Amino acid sequence: MIAVVTDSTCDLPPAVLSDMGVHMLPLSVLLQDRPPLCEWNEVDPDEVYKRLQAGESVATRPVEARTFRECYRNLLTRYDAVVSVHLSSRISNTVQHARQAVVALNELDRIRVVDSGVSSVLLASAVLSAQRESTQGGDLVSVAQAAVDTLRDQYGEFTVPSLDYLRRGGRISPVQYAVGNLLDMRPILGFDSEGHLKALRRVRSGESARNILGTLYDRFGKDPVRVAVGLAGRDHQRLHELRRHMQRSGLNIRAGRTQLIGSVIGAHTGPGMFAFVAEPYDE
Repeated sequence: MIAVVTDSTCDLPPAVLSDMGVHMLPLSVLLQDRPPLCEWNEVDPDEVYKRLQAGESVATRPVEARTFRECYRNLLTRYDAVVSVHLSSRISNTVQHARQAVVALNELDRIRVVDSGVSSVLLASAVLSAQRESTQGGDLVSVAQAAVDTLRDQYGEFTVPSLDYLRRGGRISPVQYAVGNLLDMRPILGFDSEGHLKALRRVRSGESARNILGTLYDRFGKDPVRVAVGLAGRDHQRLHELRRHMQRSGLNIRAGRTQLIGSVIGAHTGPGMFAFVAEPYDE
């Protein structure tokens, strides 16, 4: 049996991951008046969003190498091997720390670390694919390949309703912030082939959802797909609106899920950020 490990930026609740047999290691969230908190386990995303809205700064910290060592050492006493799938190495040192742990344990033949090159909803899709392959009896190579195949075949984009948090985090310049607000333009964000999160284009704020879904339709057409909707914040009305946009997109949807985007990703984008993701659906 192959163990599947991921980190908390896959933005799937710990209870859900545990029920599926996936092992999750949390990144840390640093609030102004508290010690480092484990994402999901010790801090709720809505608390982070509330503090951001109050003007507080929030920082994040990757999973430490020693945490990976302890996790891998324990799992290798119970599993044949481990596939460890994590957020892009271009935006976090988590993958680097995972690889350091593998070397320290001298277990290169039994642990495969996958740098997803993405995060959040996109990372979750890769983790779910790996776990399905593991449950079906896959070996180390096929479980890792299941994650890689999903990362290659899926596509997704993000956007934000407010530019304030990107400006505060230094991700856009004051000029870009001023012009964007003046013209009511918002960036459509996506990961490039090297794992960088970049602005792909800019659209009117009210057109973001339809624009992203149009891009997904251009890519997948009427082929059957598995879809996901992610939203930063427990805004049930907004989530319903996004699901309705997805249902009316023209995509041939065979399966889907919704996700609450967690504290680490939300700390850099702010509340209200949303994502649409699609991948080929295999029977």
